[in-house]
Amino acid sequence: MKKLLLLIIIVFSTIACIGSGSTQSPTKRPPREVVTVKSGQLRDTIQDRTDTITKDTVIRVQKLDGSYDNRQNDLRELCLDFIFYRDRIIKETARGNTAKADDARMWLDRINVWLNAYHEDDIGYMWTLIKQKGW
Repeated sequence: MKKLLLLIIIVFSTIACIGSGSTQSPTKRPPREVVTVKSGQLRDTIQDRTDTITKDTVIRVQKLDGSYDNRQNDLRELCLDFIFYRDRIIKETARGNTAKADDARMWLDRINVWLNAYHEDDIGYMWTLIKQKGW
């Protein structure tokens, strides 16, 4: 009888705990700042606001053909990928792992093709931002 009573108390306590958490609303994130930049003007556009630019800031950079990529931070992501694969080539070559170095080189070549869609000044300044901000 005591075991049955204890089991009932445990079941009802569990149900009460589960039910009480469902009425809480999730924490809302503040909207991300979006900076839209014309091709070749990243440095001029960002330079005045460099203190307010964070990792959460979306930087949309226009391509040479006048379009914008569907991905919000395309240029930043491509530059980060370039740095990653460049460093990976160096590391794997030093280890003597030519297969992994060749794979990283293949990805680096692909990223270079995608980077060619952007103005070279924008690419260079994005690398500067990545270094300055520690992204």
